[in-house]
Amino acid sequence: MRFYDFAQLGEQLAATTKKLAKAALLKEYLASLTDADLALAARFLAGRPFALADERVLNVGWAVVRDAVCAISGSTPEAFGELSTRMGEAGAAAEIALEGHRIPTGGAAAPTPTLTLAEVARLYTALAQGAALHRSARC
Repeated sequence: MRFYDFAQLGEQLAATTKKLAKAALLKEYLASLTDADLALAARFLAGRPFALADERVLNVGWAVVRDAVCAISGSTPEAFGELSTRMGEAGAAAEIALEGHRIPTGGAAAPTPTLTLAEVARLYTALAQGAALHRSARC
């Protein structure tokens, strides 16, 4: 399943305060998944990159998010920090800071999103391996 569809689900869930509407959205989305994608989606919906019994960590904190958003948006770390404080969280601030920053397509139509839940899981694994290498290099 495409990660784009997962992200769209998140947007739909955030757009309603109605519990029954949220349940219906989740039911429809989760029913459309394969068993492998269902396990990944459930984990991601819980806000976890790995299974609960998996002790790996990403070590991707505030500074990494801030630096990536600032590099793309041209914002300063101070301005992004103030925006994050005003918005109450970094995700909402990143959305505002990155508004209008799209991948150049040279006038062609935007590419169809193809990133999958499994590919995101592999990226999380690569991040965790990089964090582990970084920790072992410091010892």
